Amino acid sequence: MTAAGMRAKTTDAVEAGALGDRLGAGGRSGAGDVDVGASGAASDGAETVFAEAAVDVPARLLAPSTVEYPAEARASGVEAEVPVEIVLDERGAVTSARSLRPAGYGFDEAALRAVRLLRFAPALRAGRAVRVRMRWPVVFRLR
Repeated sequence: MTAAGMRAKTTDAVEAGALGDRLGAGGRSGAGDVDVGASGAASDGAETVFAEAAVDVPARLLAPSTVEYPAEARASGVEAEVPVEIVLDERGAVTSARSLRPAGYGFDEAALRAVRLLRFAPALRAGRAVRVRMRWPVVFRLR
Protein backbone atom coordinates (compact mmCIF):
# COMPACT_ATOMS: atom_id res chain seq x y z
CA MET A 1 0.00 0.00 0.00
CA THR A 2 1.29 3.50 -0.74
CA ALA A 3 2.26 5.82 2.07
CA ALA A 4 -0.97 7.70 1.64
CA GLY A 5 -2.96 4.50 1.67
CA MET A 6 -4.86 4.43 -1.61
CA ARG A 7 -4.49 1.83 -4.35
CA ALA A 8 -6.33 0.92 -7.46
CA LYS A 9 -8.18 -2.39 -7.58
CA THR A 10 -6.25 -3.19 -10.74
CA THR A 11 -2.49 -3.24 -11.31
CA ASP A 12 -2.62 0.48 -12.07
CA ALA A 13 -1.28 2.71 -9.31
CA VAL A 14 -3.23 5.38 -7.54
CA GLU A 15 -1.48 7.43 -4.92
CA ALA A 16 -2.79 10.13 -2.60
CA GLY A 17 -1.36 12.42 0.02
CA ALA A 18 -1.41 15.92 1.36
CA LEU A 19 -0.60 18.64 -1.16
CA GLY A 20 2.16 21.09 -0.40
CA ASP A 21 0.05 24.11 -1.36
CA ARG A 22 -1.95 24.54 1.82
CA LEU A 23 -4.72 27.04 2.32
CA GLY A 24 -3.34 29.60 4.76
CA ALA A 25 -4.95 32.09 7.07
CA GLY A 26 -6.60 34.91 5.18
CA GLY A 27 -6.80 32.85 1.98
CA ARG A 28 -9.64 31.55 -0.11
CA SER A 29 -9.97 27.97 -1.16
CA GLY A 30 -12.07 28.56 -4.26
CA ALA A 31 -15.20 30.00 -5.75
CA GLY A 32 -18.24 29.82 -3.54
CA ASP A 33 -16.27 29.28 -0.35
CA VAL A 34 -16.23 31.65 2.58
CA ASP A 35 -13.28 33.84 3.50
CA VAL A 36 -10.89 32.54 6.09
CA GLY A 37 -10.08 35.29 8.57
CA ALA A 38 -6.93 36.02 10.54
CA SER A 39 -7.79 33.24 13.00
CA GLY A 40 -7.86 30.74 10.15
CA ALA A 41 -11.51 29.97 10.87
CA ALA A 42 -14.50 30.17 8.59
CA SER A 43 -18.13 29.42 9.11
CA ASP A 44 -20.00 27.25 6.65
CA GLY A 45 -23.34 28.22 8.15
CA ALA A 46 -23.41 25.41 10.73
CA GLU A 47 -20.07 25.16 12.50
CA THR A 48 -16.60 26.64 12.35
CA VAL A 49 -14.25 25.11 9.81
CA PHE A 50 -10.53 25.83 10.22
CA ALA A 51 -7.97 26.12 7.47
CA GLU A 52 -5.33 23.42 7.76
CA ALA A 53 -2.67 26.04 8.55
CA ALA A 54 -4.75 27.24 11.54
CA VAL A 55 -4.74 23.98 13.50
CA ASP A 56 -2.08 22.87 15.99
CA VAL A 57 -2.11 19.21 14.94
CA PRO A 58 -3.10 18.37 11.36
CA ALA A 59 -5.49 15.56 10.53
CA ARG A 60 -3.72 12.24 9.90
CA LEU A 61 -4.89 9.45 7.60
CA LEU A 62 -6.04 6.37 9.56
CA ALA A 63 -8.07 4.29 7.14
CA PRO A 64 -7.32 4.28 3.43
CA SER A 65 -9.85 3.56 0.74
CA THR A 66 -9.59 1.74 -2.56
CA VAL A 67 -9.62 3.74 -5.76
CA GLU A 68 -10.67 2.13 -9.01
CA TYR A 69 -8.82 3.41 -12.08
CA PRO A 70 -11.47 4.71 -14.52
CA ALA A 71 -11.92 2.32 -17.45
CA GLU A 72 -12.14 5.15 -19.98
CA ALA A 73 -8.83 6.59 -18.79
CA ARG A 74 -7.11 3.18 -18.76
CA ALA A 75 -8.33 2.42 -22.29
CA SER A 76 -7.00 5.80 -23.47
CA GLY A 77 -3.70 5.44 -21.60
CA VAL A 78 -4.34 8.64 -19.64
CA GLU A 79 -2.87 9.50 -16.22
CA ALA A 80 -3.88 12.39 -13.95
CA GLU A 81 -3.60 14.07 -10.59
CA VAL A 82 -6.89 15.27 -9.15
CA PRO A 83 -6.58 17.82 -6.34
CA VAL A 84 -9.57 17.49 -4.04
CA GLU A 85 -10.65 19.84 -1.28
CA ILE A 86 -12.12 17.99 1.69
CA VAL A 87 -13.74 19.05 4.94
CA LEU A 88 -13.30 16.76 7.93
CA ASP A 89 -15.51 16.79 10.99
CA GLU A 90 -14.39 16.51 14.62
CA ARG A 91 -14.27 12.70 14.31
CA GLY A 92 -12.05 12.76 11.21
CA ALA A 93 -14.78 11.76 8.77
CA VAL A 94 -14.97 13.46 5.36
CA THR A 95 -18.15 15.55 5.30
CA SER A 96 -17.65 17.21 1.92
CA ALA A 97 -15.35 16.87 -1.07
CA ARG A 98 -14.97 18.66 -4.37
CA SER A 99 -12.55 18.46 -7.26
CA LEU A 100 -10.47 21.61 -7.57
CA ARG A 101 -9.29 21.00 -11.14
CA PRO A 102 -11.42 18.75 -13.36
CA ALA A 103 -9.39 16.06 -15.12
CA GLY A 104 -12.11 14.31 -17.14
CA TYR A 105 -12.02 10.62 -18.19
CA GLY A 106 -13.89 9.66 -15.01
CA PHE A 107 -10.97 10.68 -12.76
CA ASP A 108 -12.94 13.29 -10.83
CA GLU A 109 -15.76 10.93 -9.93
CA ALA A 110 -13.34 8.14 -8.95
CA ALA A 111 -11.30 10.51 -6.78
CA LEU A 112 -14.38 11.89 -5.03
CA ARG A 113 -15.78 8.41 -4.34
CA ALA A 114 -12.45 7.37 -2.82
CA VAL A 115 -11.81 10.40 -0.61
CA ARG A 116 -15.31 10.26 0.86
CA LEU A 117 -14.39 6.86 2.32
CA LEU A 118 -11.12 7.99 3.94
CA ARG A 119 -10.91 8.17 7.74
CA PHE A 120 -8.56 10.50 9.59
CA ALA A 121 -7.45 11.20 13.13
CA PRO A 122 -9.07 14.60 13.66
CA ALA A 123 -7.23 17.91 13.47
CA LEU A 124 -6.64 19.55 16.84
CA ARG A 125 -6.68 23.20 17.86
CA ALA A 126 -5.98 24.13 21.47
CA GLY A 127 -6.24 20.44 22.37
CA ARG A 128 -9.75 20.02 20.95
CA ALA A 129 -10.83 18.16 17.83
CA VAL A 130 -12.04 20.64 15.20
CA ARG A 131 -13.46 20.67 11.69
CA VAL A 132 -10.79 21.37 9.08
CA ARG A 133 -10.68 22.16 5.36
CA MET A 134 -7.70 20.69 3.51
CA ARG A 135 -6.47 19.66 0.10
CA TRP A 136 -5.83 16.03 -0.79
CA PRO A 137 -4.44 14.93 -4.15
CA VAL A 138 -5.40 11.67 -5.77
CA VAL A 139 -2.77 10.61 -8.33
CA PHE A 140 -3.61 8.08 -11.04
CA ARG A 141 -0.65 6.39 -12.76
CA LEU A 142 -0.66 3.45 -15.18
CA ARG A 143 1.89 0.70 -14.55
